[in-house]
Amino acid sequence: MAHWQDAAVTNDGVEMLNEWMAGRNIKVVSAYGGTGTVSVDKLTEQTGLVDQRQRLNLVGEENSADGKTVQVQVSNTGLTEEYELNQVGVYALLDPGKETETEPKMLFIMQDEKGVTVPPVTEVSFLLELYCKIGITNNGRFQVSIDSAGVATIGRMKEELDRLAASILTRRWKLRPASLSPHGAARKSGRTGGLPPVRTTAGAIPIWRCRRRWRL
Repeated sequence: MAHWQDAAVTNDGVEMLNEWMAGRNIKVVSAYGGTGTVSVDKLTEQTGLVDQRQRLNLVGEENSADGKTVQVQVSNTGLTEEYELNQVGVYALLDPGKETETEPKMLFIMQDEKGVTVPPVTEVSFLLELYCKIGITNNGRFQVSIDSAGVATIGRMKEELDRLAASILTRRWKLRPASLSPHGAARKSGRTGGLPPVRTTAGAIPIWRCRRRWRL
């Protein structure tokens, strides 16, 4: 049986997305996990979780042609009592940082009737990551507040390093081979002699020792 098949944008979420489509900014600011369920046809009416147990971490976002994916991390850091995770609610607000900023409301909710047991931290370490895709076509005014308290897994670090390597390769200036003499174009751009290639999942890429810091 597949987990987390039941999900819905709430009525409050629909209102916020309508305001966002009308030109306002929207920002995902928090996520919570809890126990208990409601019937699937009632998910859109929810304004909170049945029995909220802990705050979760927003650890990533990714834009694509068919929407925005928000990564929610569940860990048992600081958890003193076991509970069954049945619901995850993600909250957002409108016009962040402006006088018209609204109170956070539930944007969407996910539910799993079977649930996942989250143990207390005194028993064992626990980590679960959920990827939630919102089907929107313009995510320029759709922000996500990333929590610094999230756990940096090896997989996430690898993803970020791969993304950084890809961004370097798509800079406006062209990278020169590491064997190029530190004259000509390389010298004009402020870069000196090359270093040996660094291996990544994308293959070997030349990097340069810079006299100044470059913004990526």
